[in-house]
Amino acid sequence: MLQLGKVKTRVLIVSRLVPDPTNGSAIHTEDLIRYLRQSRCEVHYLALSPVDPDCLARSSADTVYFPERTGYVPTEFDAAAGEWEGRAMEKACRQAMPSVVIADYSWMGALFDGAYFKENPSVKRIVFVHDLRVRILPSLVKMGLIRPEQNRWTPDREGRLLAKAEVLLTLNDEDRQAAQAMAPQARILKIGLSASPHYVDPAAVVPGRCIYVASAAPENLFAAMWLLKYVWPRVLAAHPAASLSICGTVCDLLKQVIGSDNAWLGSVGNLNVVLEGRRDDLDACYAAAPIALVPHWMMGGLKIKHVEAIARGLAVVCTPAGADGLPQAVGYSALAAEMPAEFADHLINLMKDPDLLARTRENSRNLGLKMTPAAAYQEVGDYLREAQ
Repeated sequence: MLQLGKVKTRVLIVSRLVPDPTNGSAIHTEDLIRYLRQSRCEVHYLALSPVDPDCLARSSADTVYFPERTGYVPTEFDAAAGEWEGRAMEKACRQAMPSVVIADYSWMGALFDGAYFKENPSVKRIVFVHDLRVRILPSLVKMGLIRPEQNRWTPDREGRLLAKAEVLLTLNDEDRQAAQAMAPQARILKIGLSASPHYVDPAAVVPGRCIYVASAAPENLFAAMWLLKYVWPRVLAAHPAASLSICGTVCDLLKQVIGSDNAWLGSVGNLNVVLEGRRDDLDACYAAAPIALVPHWMMGGLKIKHVEAIARGLAVVCTPAGADGLPQAVGYSALAAEMPAEFADHLINLMKDPDLLARTRENSRNLGLKMTPAAAYQEVGDYLREAQ
């Protein structure tokens, strides 16, 4: 355990994410919270979204603040922090008296203009850059999920928000380089995500089974439809016993598309695909599948589903975007391809070559053992030690 000092460092995280360690990007925030607490930090969390009490029982934060929402008007998730949020931030800061404040996502950087930081200039101002909008929004345009004029994010706009922080936490080299160019005065620290090893019963494996896990986000639906339309039929033609398990709330979106008689996607009834839907426990689904798929096209950040597959020792087939933040996996525990034919070939080769599959899975297990909290957050730990 990394001991930062005899006196605990008090950290406040402010986020629009619900502190739910089982959902989306909040999984990564929770991983960071656990590391900070293990490193003798006292962690406070300001939740700027309504919170389910069940989430609190699962969060590792020492204290979670729920500000009153009098006069609060919900905005888009990536809207710049507003006046109401600034007042909530001020109140939480004066309650917790943190020496380190972490704003979640670049658009929360405006919160550092508050009086607390003017009165306490020694307080460390950090932005956790899960992803950069200047990288993600062009990806959404290319996928046809938004129109070009709907992309309001420019390097100048995002750079002004990032520049309000002293330190930026980024998840991959491309994000790091782009963030440094937009906010040259900021210190950039690269972080990862720890992979907690999960036991997978080898007797539960179904030969030829693949798994894709995703939430009900448009970019995940795009990935699933690309997979079902262009990749999976090629795999079945070469390996008729192959089967695909799709888990998570993305299944709700897929069912809507299938139920609408969408002519482009067509029927998936003869593709050996099972839509598992959302499950509280995915262990059985992961145990049955020796291969995990990350067919994503949204650039930036780090794909949590890829890390979860590594933690279970699965071989991974992904797109280049699906390997963001995990360059050490490509060609080792993951096979990456951008074109459908090559993506399908990777799957077919893994299914037909038991030695290749076993070797790739072993590489995944070995990589997961190296992805410890200390390794994932080494640069953060070094910075906090310096700041004491």
